[in-house]
Amino acid sequence: MRVHAQYSGGDGSGNALTLLPQVSCSAIVYPAIYGGGNENSLSMLLLTQVSCTVAAYPSIFLGGNETSENSLLLTQTSCAAIVYPNIFAGGNDSSFNSIDLEQTSCATPVYPSIFAGGIDDGYSGTALLQTSCTTPADPGIYAGGNSNVNTGVTYLTACAPFADFEADTQFVCEGDTVNFTDLSLGTPITWDWTFNGGTPLSSSVQNPFVVYNTAGSYDVQLVITTGSGGNSITKTTYIVVGAKPSASLVAGGPATFCGGDSVQLTVNPAYTSYAWNTGATTQSVYANTSGNYFSVVTAANGCQANTDTISVMVLSNPVPSISASGPTTLCNADTLTLTSSPGVSYNWLPGSESTQAIEVTANGTYYVEVTYANGCSNISAPINAVFGTTPATPVVTPSGPLTFCAGDSVVLTSSPATSYLWLPGSSSTQNITVTNSGTYFVEVGNGTGCTATSVAVTVNVLSNTPTPAITASGALSFCSGDSVVLTSSPAASYSWSPGGQTSQSITVLNSGTYFVQADNGNNCPSVSASVVVSTGATPATPTIGASGPLTFCAGDSVVLTASASASYNWLPGGQTTQSITVTSTGNYYVET
Repeated sequence: MRVHAQYSGGDGSGNALTLLPQVSCSAIVYPAIYGGGNENSLSMLLLTQVSCTVAAYPSIFLGGNETSENSLLLTQTSCAAIVYPNIFAGGNDSSFNSIDLEQTSCATPVYPSIFAGGIDDGYSGTALLQTSCTTPADPGIYAGGNSNVNTGVTYLTACAPFADFEADTQFVCEGDTVNFTDLSLGTPITWDWTFNGGTPLSSSVQNPFVVYNTAGSYDVQLVITTGSGGNSITKTTYIVVGAKPSASLVAGGPATFCGGDSVQLTVNPAYTSYAWNTGATTQSVYANTSGNYFSVVTAANGCQANTDTISVMVLSNPVPSISASGPTTLCNADTLTLTSSPGVSYNWLPGSESTQAIEVTANGTYYVEVTYANGCSNISAPINAVFGTTPATPVVTPSGPLTFCAGDSVVLTSSPATSYLWLPGSSSTQNITVTNSGTYFVEVGNGTGCTATSVAVTVNVLSNTPTPAITASGALSFCSGDSVVLTSSPAASYSWSPGGQTSQSITVLNSGTYFVQADNGNNCPSVSASVVVSTGATPATPTIGASGPLTFCAGDSVVLTASASASYNWLPGGQTTQSITVTSTGNYYVET
């Protein structure tokens, strides 16, 4: 078979990915094979020939202008008497190339007149690899050009095997599996793997799978044997195993509860992130529906683990309903029957009746608390019963503004009637004094058993400004000429006494009792506690008298006495008496 004038290249950088494989053929010839193009002349031409006889590759050219980089790979395996005449790789400038000529298990290959390089430095990355062969001859092989003729040509004639491998990942979490792939050269026939920290610890499989259950960094060793010898490689701390997080769920209360309640579930301890089976991503969630709850936690190293599972049971607890036998507004001598929805037990309010149905003959607001078989209980919405001839709608008259500051009040007075019922509060007088915010109305009766209700009156009690606190910038007692800054806690406005200043802070120079009135903006001011500032005259500079010479022999002493004052502080030493006895050399002074 002959393949004539094969071209691999193109425009621009001349990239080529041509793959010419040939297996089990005779007398293969590739004349005039070109790999490259303009600019960088990059090429990845792969010429592979396996199990062939007397193959010849005449006039193979790789390169082009500029750097002439290429990645031509000429691979020949199990062949006899291979000849590569006139193989050229390179061009002008630096003539970089990375030709890889590999020949395995062949007899007496010859590489005559192989040129790799060009002008300038003539760098070459040509690799001529020959394994398990007999005395290769490489006459007239040139790599480089003028200048220093650097070359990277490699001739391997020792026929030695080469051990290598890779893992599909070098970081795993505890319990994960790593797949190792053998990358050894030289046709290995046995593999002896050692996996520190792995399961299994060793293997003779070419591409084993290993489980790592314990956090840490582990070495991996591979020893291979071939028909011509053996080789080994150890990659230290090659596999890093991260610890999986260990977390549990903590319930903030019983996991079985009545409808309307909830329980807080918290992951303990805290980790980087959380993924609850409910979709929540916080450390804690509130569970208010029945089900199994768990979270997937992620540690800082990226490893994940599930928490334990907590089963939450929410017991049925429906709101009971009250049905009335007729209209709820009626007059004296009538009867209204109120019936609760079914339950196990009942508690009616007001009245404390315990039957499912009650008869109502008086005005009132009625509701029922029902307990169910599972122990849960709930309260119905209220129902109002009104008896008697309805009187005229009462009118409520306030004694003043309905909006005022806390601590004040307003009197609400109903128009005249026979009876009164104020809500909220249940007061039965014609007027009430209101001190709290709320919606107030009065229900009046005319003596017939029927009532009428006024229009609601809304009272708004404004919060007083919180009592301001005064903070001093320093001591409240200081010498004449000094000062202290008094600052109020924040408010909308200020009024200082004495002085009338309206700023948040004032500078005080004189003795006195100071306080501030602060307002939060709703005209409900508060007054601070008083702060007493006192100033005093600075005492005269003290003098020190000595009982004798200030220079004396060791073992003697001198008594230093300060001028009269109310207090003393000697330095160094801290003595507080008017006189001190000095036995050591030093500088002494007193503060009075």
